[in-house]
Amino acid sequence: MAITVRNGSAKWKRNTQNAGPDYAAGAANPRRSWQQATVAAAQAYAQGVQTAIANGTFAKGAQKAGDGKWQARVQGVGVQRFGAGVAASGDAYDQGFAPYAQVLASLVLPTGDRAATLAISSGWLS
Repeated sequence: MAITVRNGSAKWKRNTQNAGPDYAAGAANPRRSWQQATVAAAQAYAQGVQTAIANGTFAKGAQKAGDGKWQARVQGVGVQRFGAGVAASGDAYDQGFAPYAQVLASLVLPTGDRAATLAISSGWLS
């Protein structure tokens, strides 16, 4: 007997659009720690990524989607979410960049001597 799928995407779309409270509740009260489960899955993740690399899955997916899908999703979804995502990430950016900002703030660069500046910067970059 063949399985008939009726309005599968419409039902999925309708139900998932209303699932925000369930999503929040699940994150607030997980069955197990996200951190512990993620760390425990590190080897499986690495194996999966290596398999995908060996199979060329990433490139195949990009080839299948094409520029058109990428551009449509950027315009239809990404542009609307970009600003809010950046705004919500400000503190994390500051924390992640802080060690580099400290190093940069401590630098004393020579002025007027291009050769000395290049020699110093080459040392930092190596």
